[in-house]
Amino acid sequence: MLGLALGLALLVGGEGIARILEPARAVAPTGSTFMQPHPTRGWSMSPGTVDSAGVSVTIDATGLRSCPESSSPLLLTLGDSSIFGHGLADMDTLHGQLGVATAGAYRACTAAVPGYSSLQTRVFLDEQGWSMGARVIVIGNQWSDNQFDYFPDATLLGALSGPSGAAESVLIDSALYRFLAGVLGRPTTYSVYWKSRDSWGGVRRVPLETYADNLRWMLAEARSRGVGVVFLTLANRRTLQYESVHEPWTPYVEYRTTLARVAGVPIVDATPILRASGEAVEALFMDEMHPTALGNQLVASELAKVLAMGPVVPGEPAALALPRDIFDEGPLDPRSLQERLVRETAPLEGR
Repeated sequence: MLGLALGLALLVGGEGIARILEPARAVAPTGSTFMQPHPTRGWSMSPGTVDSAGVSVTIDATGLRSCPESSSPLLLTLGDSSIFGHGLADMDTLHGQLGVATAGAYRACTAAVPGYSSLQTRVFLDEQGWSMGARVIVIGNQWSDNQFDYFPDATLLGALSGPSGAAESVLIDSALYRFLAGVLGRPTTYSVYWKSRDSWGGVRRVPLETYADNLRWMLAEARSRGVGVVFLTLANRRTLQYESVHEPWTPYVEYRTTLARVAGVPIVDATPILRASGEAVEALFMDEMHPTALGNQLVASELAKVLAMGPVVPGEPAALALPRDIFDEGPLDPRSLQERLVRETAPLEGR
């Protein structure tokens, strides 16, 4: 009994010390608090009416953002919060605008989940997405893949789906457990939020090679099912304001662009569309990268033109040489001369 009491006292004391010494944990901002742990994807959305940056959003029983019922062929958009429609009402999202732009030719819905990488989307498609019977998928996975973190997504998902995943869901609230996990190099479930530049880790969430494999897998699966594919290259404030030789996302965009050409599927690039509109960047993005209703409307209009030509089922998604990724050792110091030389950026006139 004495040994049990002593052990309990050590645990309680260790927990208290760990909580005192632990750096402040990142707090997910309003709009990303409707996530719940998921055993194979890391996290998913909780069904019900939730708050997304001040806007009420309904998540259906399948864990996806709800969309109107229709007998039209299903179109699914894939990606993270930029595709999900962070802070936007249903009709202002990309899929909401696509429903209008295609004049109801498609039942446009989204399977995007804030923070999802192509690896998580791949798991979703395998578990749930393909069975939804989409006629066309719009692949917009980009930002979450090229983002830097402290360990790759594959490591996180592997840890969560292993035998200890269930135990971790119970222990994750313990500061002592988080400390020991860090010492042992084991990733733990983390909050879904956009990190500031100085909080980045040193590895890609999804390395370029894995990203390429995920995209080829999506194309191969779509081909086997007769599903049409459109790639969407996302924009942000920086792509509108600067002409850059190389950004952290550049090799990912380059690979996807080449893969689309080789596989014979259309690709829509949001940056030239938004630039051509002449609208101020503040009217197109609510923050660094989440589009406004107007931004989505402009992109949806161009996507609708592509979709009007009919679904394009991919050809053989051949393996391609990967572009050079000068960021593969981790993000560069934003204050360094090296980064200034690498980026070679110049502001665009009028932006």
